[in-house]
Amino acid sequence: LGLILYFHEILNKVVFIRPQALLKRLSDLISLSFLENLERFPKFAYTLPPDSHRELKEEGCFTIKLIEVLHKEFQDRLFSANEFLKLMKYLLIIAEVPHRDGIKYFIPSVLPWDRLRDDELISFDRPELDPIFLIWEDRQPVPYGIFPATVNALLSRKEKPMFDLTKTENKQFQHRRNAVFLTCKEGSLLLLIDEVCLLKLYYAGDPVDCPSILKAVKGGVHDAAIRFHYHKSFGDVQEAFNVHCDLLQEQHLGVFCHGATPDSQILEQVRCEEHGKINNLSIQQSRWFKYKITPQATVDLSKLPSEGSLDLKHLSDIVRSLTPVSHEWFQLGITLRLPYHQVETTRLENQNK
Repeated sequence: LGLILYFHEILNKVVFIRPQALLKRLSDLISLSFLENLERFPKFAYTLPPDSHRELKEEGCFTIKLIEVLHKEFQDRLFSANEFLKLMKYLLIIAEVPHRDGIKYFIPSVLPWDRLRDDELISFDRPELDPIFLIWEDRQPVPYGIFPATVNALLSRKEKPMFDLTKTENKQFQHRRNAVFLTCKEGSLLLLIDEVCLLKLYYAGDPVDCPSILKAVKGGVHDAAIRFHYHKSFGDVQEAFNVHCDLLQEQHLGVFCHGATPDSQILEQVRCEEHGKINNLSIQQSRWFKYKITPQATVDLSKLPSEGSLDLKHLSDIVRSLTPVSHEWFQLGITLRLPYHQVETTRLENQNK
């Protein structure tokens, strides 16, 4: 018994009767990225283009010349280096990216796995927008290979929004196997992080673009799942947010992430009802969707007592007067040190006003 591979969508004249040879060509490329230096491998040290080994290890980028050096048999007319790259792009293992030296190919799987630096996250510290998480059904870990394939799917998009690999020449950002920076449009950055149990999205740009960005990323996840035949076994992804609110202990809206303690990370899954109405979202969270929170009508602050302290009977007027935070009920309750049942009662009395 054996295995025969045929990719009729892109290579309708090629049939692989020995898939091991195809796998070896890919594994050689990945293995090259783990070599510290090439001095012990003169075959590569004297034939590879200058800086090609460093670019592969540090930036995850390579050229077709590297493939031709690794495998001389690509001169074969039946299966050329160009056809090999075409197949790798179709399988979302690599993506074609513009480069200062011409066309190069990006393979995130060879990059090191490392933590983000604090200065890399400064650009994404936006008070008007929360990061959003993508989780799988039954809180399964991120399916193996989905993250790099999703990145490559986004880089391969032909319709708006389109994504480019963020330049790393000035070392402001560094791509990793578990974190990749993408440029959406001039001045806008998207950071995708593989947290093992979920995918985390940070966006530094106009919040108006968030719904289209989220749709594109979920589309990339879907394309990657199809390529890996995960779409039936793992199910669809679902949106979730981090919840920093002790009061949630009483209402049990949180769902816990694998490997996280109750105090370190609580996720609140987005719950959608008919007509696309989204409940239990703050303004910073709702910007990821095409759902807009209707501003509350303001009230005359002169009606509040000018002397003395405010108490619970003034809470409704205070909330309606603060339009930007009118839906931050639980955060406001924490600030005013109010018990949960009083905040919930006030929220229910004012939710339709």
